[in-house]
Amino acid sequence: GNDSTKDGFYWSEELKESMPDVPVIFVTSYNDEYAQKVMLANANVIGYMTKPIDKEILEKYFVKIQKKKKEENCEKSETETRV
Repeated sequence: GNDSTKDGFYWSEELKESMPDVPVIFVTSYNDEYAQKVMLANANVIGYMTKPIDKEILEKYFVKIQKKKKEENCEKSETETRV
């Protein structure tokens, strides 16, 4: 269910466990260096942004996600070709 007492750290871990391939971009109103480092250490976290959202930074994260997915698809194709 929806539990408002659980924060982004909690939900990023839950998402990593249940859907590790889903990229995550954190958007927050807090500019906290420690939180940013911890969240970015999570394997599926692509980025961390503070509000208000900067459209150019968001677009860069989307490009990063597209490149990562493309690389993963190429690696998958190469692996399948070898088998």
